[in-house]
Amino acid sequence: MAKKTANPALPVKLPGGDPHGQLLLQSTALAAIANGVLITDPRGTILWVNRGFTTLTGYAPAEVIGANPSILKSGQQDASFYRTFWQTILAGEIWQGEFVNRRKDGTIYINEETITPVRLHDGEITHFVGVMQDVTARKEAEAQVRALNDQLELRVKQRTAELQCANQELEAFAYSVSHDLRAPLRHIAGFLDLFSKSAWPSLSEQERHYLTQVVSSSKHMDRLIDDLLLFSRMAQSTMNVQRIDLGALIADALAQLEPEARGREIVWKRAELPIVQGDPAMLRQVLVNLLSNALKYTRLRHPAHIEIAARQEQSNEKVIFVRDNGVGFDMRYADKLFGVFQRLHSGDQFEGSGVGLANVRRIILRHGGRTWAEAKPDQGATFYFSLPAQPG
Repeated sequence: MAKKTANPALPVKLPGGDPHGQLLLQSTALAAIANGVLITDPRGTILWVNRGFTTLTGYAPAEVIGANPSILKSGQQDASFYRTFWQTILAGEIWQGEFVNRRKDGTIYINEETITPVRLHDGEITHFVGVMQDVTARKEAEAQVRALNDQLELRVKQRTAELQCANQELEAFAYSVSHDLRAPLRHIAGFLDLFSKSAWPSLSEQERHYLTQVVSSSKHMDRLIDDLLLFSRMAQSTMNVQRIDLGALIADALAQLEPEARGREIVWKRAELPIVQGDPAMLRQVLVNLLSNALKYTRLRHPAHIEIAARQEQSNEKVIFVRDNGVGFDMRYADKLFGVFQRLHSGDQFEGSGVGLANVRRIILRHGGRTWAEAKPDQGATFYFSLPAQPG
């Protein structure tokens, strides 16, 4: 893109020395520099060129003096480009831009050039001085980088599309399998219940134990299927993003969990929570899962301490956390926490399907946030999630 700048009066006198010495110094410098230099009269007729010009264009001084710089035209720039260029320099302004030129041997090159009008003190233009630099290699390198970036961007888009397609297929498969398993499982549970009612009095202690284990396992599998269906639906459901008071959402979550907390000695600590943007149903599910976890793993504490608070560590996100004084966990296994069906405690100790925290991570990722946890064995745990901070 050509640039226009103000033009200082020329020639500039160097400090000290006589005028002839200064002119000799200036002309020697122009002749010796690696950049191409040409001087024309006001009509554009070439009066002088340096060695750099010859190196760049292939034309010897004798071949171009008296000619017009148009001999370098490649034909790749239209008349409007040259018209704007002439309007600029004839107005006495410096022109900076790029010419796509042709050398004597026919090769095309890109010439980055600055053309400065030489004016007398009364403003009359007597000459034009052009300083030229071959930037072809740089332009080619830039084009290659752009092409590589375009290819990389295309590959990323293709790979993203492939992953999205694979995820959708897996989610559809999980949903289908989970849905199809429910009917036969409920048949099994129903017949087990009938059998238990009719045969229980005649069963031995060991047979009753076996039957109890089968019933318990069928119920556990039913919960797993429900959680897996919820996990699949969470990825497919449309987000209804709106302004949310997290404090009010916590109150809803605690009301939902009241049966789990009933009869227990629990010290609740609730700090003021921020207003955020998100899907209310999804974020309610996040809070229910985290608070339910806290209730579960503090079951052996008397009293249990559960804290819900927020902090803003960075300007671009709000961090909410749920802290408890429960059994905690070893941080060496923290990477397993948010995986599907990953559990750090056995089902004999604490019930659960291992899907709740996976759902938390999936929901928060859909909101553009992140999830993590900190804990020590037998010293409680803190679960964090972040949400993007809204401007203003």
